[in-house]
Order: sequence, then structure tokens, then C-alpha cells
Amino acid sequence: MTTREQSQHRVNERLIAGATVLGFDRLEEARRGEESMRRIMLTALAAMALMFSFTTSANADTFTQTINQHNVTVSSFIPIGCGGPTLTYTATGNSVQHITVNGAGDSWFTATFEGTGTLTTGGHTYTGHLMDWFGQEDNNKNGVIHATFNFVGDGLTVHGAFDTTTNANGTVTADHFNVSCR
Repeated sequence: MTTREQSQHRVNERLIAGATVLGFDRLEEARRGEESMRRIMLTALAAMALMFSFTTSANADTFTQTINQHNVTVSSFIPIGCGGPTLTYTATGNSVQHITVNGAGDSWFTATFEGTGTLTTGGHTYTGHLMDWFGQEDNNKNGVIHATFNFVGDGLTVHGAFDTTTNANGTVTADHFNVSCR
């Protein structure tokens, strides 16, 4: 496998990881109204993977795409909670995904969700405002995935952040994950 193919493989893995972080892997278990969100995200991820397979020429044009979605419901979890082992949430709001890939195969992907809903941790459920952001950047020298999560609710404020950076050999050079609860 060439270095470019390895890089594209890492990008595809990170896109899937990003969709998982945002909770799109659990949409099959969600209510019927969320099925359209699942189909849209899977279609977008499949289109991105297909697009990556065609970005092999250094002379290729830059590709960019933005998808806006309104009144979508997302359910997900974060593996560190406030007073419990996990934090789960379900929220309805707006989502924006954006991807850019240049002729060299360098890529940037972001996904943002903002809405209102419920968050459960440590046996307690809170209602409030939620923001979830995921980003992934990759080139032939390094790659990074990172995310932030914020919730402000009735009796609980949560901030979570993670980032992982890899070099061209795929070696992880930075890896951070933290959650603060007030």
C-alpha cells in the first residue's frame, strides 16, 4: 500500500470514528424520525469515502462540500461521565458537516451539532442546551482528530474535549481526553 493509500485509509477510519463520536453509530436504535439522519450521514460518509478513492492525482481539483440539516435528533454517549461511567444524551437541533480535499489528498472534515435535549450521567437526567463538534484533518505528514462537547443544563454544566495526533507513520504523538463537570 502506498503512503497516499495509507493516508487515505487513515482518513476514512477517522471519518468513521468521528461519526461514532457524534453518535451516528447508534441511530439504528433511535426513533423512526431519526432514520433520515442516519441515511443522510451514511450517504455522506459513503460519498466521502468514494471521493477519497478518486483523489489520487496531485493535479486533481479541490473538492469541498457542506451539508446543513435542521431539526434532527442525535443520541450518543461519551465514555467518561459526571458521577458515573458514561454520559449519554439525546438532543434535537441543527447539524452542519463540511469536507474539503485538495489535489494532494490533504483533507479537512468538520461536523457540528447544536440543540436542546436531555443528558444522563450518574443516574441523573438533566435538560439543557448541547453543542457537539468534531474535526479531522489529514495530510501526508500527520493527521489529527479532535472534538469538543458542551452542555449547559438545569443543575449541570459539562465540557469535554479530546484530540489525537498521528505522524506520517501512523504513530500516535498526542492523545488527550478530558471531561469537566460543574
